[in-house]
Parts: sequence; C-alpha cells; structure tokens
Amino acid sequence: MSAAVGILGRLNQVKDEAISNVTQELLTNPKFAQALGNTVQSVAKTKQRIDRNVALAMSLSGLPSKRDYSKLAHRAKSLNKNIDRLEERLDDVVLRLERLGEKVEKL
Repeated sequence: MSAAVGILGRLNQVKDEAISNVTQELLTNPKFAQALGNTVQSVAKTKQRIDRNVALAMSLSGLPSKRDYSKLAHRAKSLNKNIDRLEERLDDVVLRLERLGEKVEKL
C-alpha cells in the first residue's frame, strides 16, 4: 500500500514539474505571449460590445441599466439629504414662530 502511495506521490510530483516546465516555456515564447495578448484584447473588445448592446437593448425595452439605477440611487440619496436639511430649517422656523407668538401674547 505504501509503495502505491509513493508511486502516486512521485507521479504527482512529475506531473507538477511537467506543467510548470510547459507553462514556463509558453510564457517565455514571444509568439505565445503575443497570441495571449491578442486574445485578451479581443475578449475585452467583445465584452465592451456586448455591454453596449445589452445597454441599448435595455434602453429600447424601457428597462433601466445598472448605470441608470446607480444614478437614480445617487439622486435619491441627494434628495434625502436635501429633505433632512429642509426639515431642520422648518423646525427652526416653527421654533421662531412659537417664540414670536409668545412675545405677541405678552404684549
């Protein structure tokens, strides 16, 4: 049993070394590096096209995009801040009116 485990361990080590060697050779090969770079660029361009097409399709169907949702969420936060400020100012106005009313009653 331990001989089988030893053989499997050695095979695993040989496999790891072979993968490491092949990977190293591929990464140092200029043609492979260029092909890999071209592939990455192609994937990025394809993703951009897909994103534009999805946004256009959503727009045409009346569905909001992630960007639309983000803008709306930002606007809602901004409006909430404005409402909070207005409530504070209104509280100040009410307080001033109450004080003014008290002064008028004393006259």
